[in-house]
Amino acid sequence: MAARVGMRNRIAHGYLLVDTDIVPRTLEHYFPSIMATIEAELANAG
Repeated sequence: MAARVGMRNRIAHGYLLVDTDIVPRTLEHYFPSIMATIEAELANAG
């Protein structure tokens, strides 16, 4: 989770320094687990 927050902060506050090759690779790697977490939370909430 801390790595995700760090990525968000880097993009939000240092966007001129973001390596644009890393962002898509990071999304490909983390997006499925992020979506699974969101879907599980939504299922538990409803």
